[in-house]
Amino acid sequence: MAAAPPYRQLPADYPYTALVKDIIHNLDRIVHNVKPKGDTRFRLTLNRKASLIACRFTLAAMVPLVKFRELSFSE
Repeated sequence: MAAAPPYRQLPADYPYTALVKDIIHNLDRIVHNVKPKGDTRFRLTLNRKASLIACRFTLAAMVPLVKFRELSFSE
């Protein structure tokens, strides 16, 4: 997601980008510690889950639900 051109075009102060960067960092760390072709579990703490759910509902009140690949930042 972070490598997608629309994501890279987001303004620096866009809500929750710090949260997304933190999750990406944690996923990268997990991926580097996984054996090739091994199964991996990605777990979220209760606080992280609550934070993600709150972010989702906050953003849902401001913007319509659209798949990320369908977003256009050219407006």
